[in-house]
Amino acid sequence: MPEGTAPRPPRYLVEWYRPGLTGELLEQTASTIDRCTADLSAEGIRIDLLLTLFVPADEVAFCLFAAGSPASVEQACRRARLPFTRIAETIDRPALDERSRDTWTRDQAAALPTSASTDGLIFEEGSR
Repeated sequence: MPEGTAPRPPRYLVEWYRPGLTGELLEQTASTIDRCTADLSAEGIRIDLLLTLFVPADEVAFCLFAAGSPASVEQACRRARLPFTRIAETIDRPALDERSRDTWTRDQAAALPTSASTDGLIFEEGSR
């Protein structure tokens, strides 16, 4: 870690199950959780929502938070009325390659098909 930089807060993955996951519900959920984490931050609780991810085929959803503790993540989820199943601390490694950085716009993401398969995709040896 470069000298003078604050340590990165732990990451926590929240998991919950819900039928009928849609892009519209994703936007509503992310907005609600964003609002709740902003409120908690204003109260002095260290928390940020990093990612909200839905997997409609499995009826599962995830949120990734940077937070000072799992208790603050639980507090944010309860304020957002998010019916979480579990909260787990994660270990991650950011991508090092500029090509892998998220540069997509919402319009580009919206243009993707709503269901996808791996048919026709090319994987490197051993990556599948």
